[in-house]
Amino acid sequence: LNFYTSKWEAYKIASRTLDSICLYLDRHWVVREHEEQRRDSCDIYQLAMITWRDQIFTSLKHKLIDNVLSLIEKERNHEIINGKLVSSTVKCIVELGLSGACRWCKCSQCKEICPGTGNSGNIYQQFFEESFLENTRQYYVLESRTFLRDNPVTQYMKRVETRLQDEQMNI
Repeated sequence: LNFYTSKWEAYKIASRTLDSICLYLDRHWVVREHEEQRRDSCDIYQLAMITWRDQIFTSLKHKLIDNVLSLIEKERNHEIINGKLVSSTVKCIVELGLSGACRWCKCSQCKEICPGTGNSGNIYQQFFEESFLENTRQYYVLESRTFLRDNPVTQYMKRVETRLQDEQMNI
């Protein structure tokens, strides 16, 4: 995760820089392409996000998500983890899912959110959120069964309250 997040941050900075350099293309050429019904063009930053998603993230997504979920479970077990790795990776997944409409065009394609381009957060929902929620459910089902087997319900209720506070702090 260290390597991935450091390369992601460098790529994102380089993509924003290149996007700034090519601002004229973004504002004029891409808009004209869309106005002429050629929808396969997009601004430089969006293209960079789509490229990272298709070339890097797609091949590594299962390893990345497994590693993030493993770190989250370690944190739930009160082990010390690098929380920045978790948040940076999740932010990357979210940002990859937000690539969509170009910033300058007012065409109908760019006014509506188009799931085909991978925006509206569906990458986060599809690849991370579902796994995260299922992993969380399994973790707490196991923990509650184990805890209830050895402790009274009053202790369990205190434990639930503590766990809820822990989860709230980790958001």
